[in-house]
Amino acid sequence: MKQAHRFLHRMGHSLVAGPQGNLWMYGGLSLSDGILGNVYRYSLSEHRWTQMLTSSVDESATPSARYHHAAALLNTYDLDSGSHDGGHSLMLVVGGITQSGVAMDTWSLNLSSLVWREHKSSVLPPVAGHTLTVRWDSSVLLIGGYSPENGFNHHLLEFNPDSGNWTIVPHTGTPPTGLYGHSAVYHEQTDAIYVFGGYRFHVETVEPSGELYSLYYPNLTWSLLVPSQGKKPLSRFFHAAALIKDTMVIVGGRTEAEDYSNSVSLYQINCNTWIHPVSVVGDPVNRSVSLAMTTWGGRLFLSGGFNGVTLGRLLTLTVPSDPCAVLPTPEACNTTTGSCVWCRGTCTSSDAAERIGCLLGHSTCSPTPRLPDIPGKEYA
Repeated sequence: MKQAHRFLHRMGHSLVAGPQGNLWMYGGLSLSDGILGNVYRYSLSEHRWTQMLTSSVDESATPSARYHHAAALLNTYDLDSGSHDGGHSLMLVVGGITQSGVAMDTWSLNLSSLVWREHKSSVLPPVAGHTLTVRWDSSVLLIGGYSPENGFNHHLLEFNPDSGNWTIVPHTGTPPTGLYGHSAVYHEQTDAIYVFGGYRFHVETVEPSGELYSLYYPNLTWSLLVPSQGKKPLSRFFHAAALIKDTMVIVGGRTEAEDYSNSVSLYQINCNTWIHPVSVVGDPVNRSVSLAMTTWGGRLFLSGGFNGVTLGRLLTLTVPSDPCAVLPTPEACNTTTGSCVWCRGTCTSSDAAERIGCLLGHSTCSPTPRLPDIPGKEYA
């Protein structure tokens, strides 16, 4: 995992975790080889990358090489027979920048047969820098994105894996007005998507955002989340994010302080609190933008990125099951955020500290507050 082969060096690519402990990397931009359209599989058990040879249902149509697309893993039943027995894993790939401009296409790669299939749509706009977020393998939501022809994508789009169709879905509340280069994760317990950072169109200007939004799926309502405790992170875009248990982990990107960052920020969903670790143990993550990250077996895997050159290393990052444990001193623990408590020589989340008798009274871990929604305002 240390030294990367030249063919792995890329930015703006995608990385998804598939079955049997395989990571699937697609596309990206290489400074030496241009826009890439190849598929690589990394076996976690064998510690080995393999280039996968793919074909297409329609051999005259295969996906164009691309970068700043979005990809997601879907476990689905057989679309042809309608049987769950024929189920397989698909890597869904949408949009991105190609040789001929910003794409508006949708492809799925069957990870067993390695066959690409295109899903035609009349409603999907050209998008790059957007996110795809899967909810229970039954729905995929596309948020944000940008193209020079159409500007920001203001629509919320939903993909139905059973039909292979996109629809524009109405949504309410306080959505980000235009976004690209952001990140999004789905949290099952709260049935919501959490969207952080990116370039945001706001009050007639476009600027990097440090805001966190939630999209509550049952009524498709947006909320701007103000942290209960602790400081918000710096504005950040073209970073990477993933969910470990109830913690959204943000890595890298460009911030208002650094062109290329390697800082890590942790958002505790159940406490609505940000934690900013003082340091990272081990081989540091490269400072970079447009890196890719996914999770498998409770660990984070980071790949590629750009910091003046394109990067290729695959790194692992392990986050403690209790994110408060990253704060090393009583001072950092007690002052950084009210949701962490110094307890028996270590920093512990306040609800855990209460269980073992360190904290008297009510836990300072408070649920996510949602700003009042704009009544009657609906977006499509």
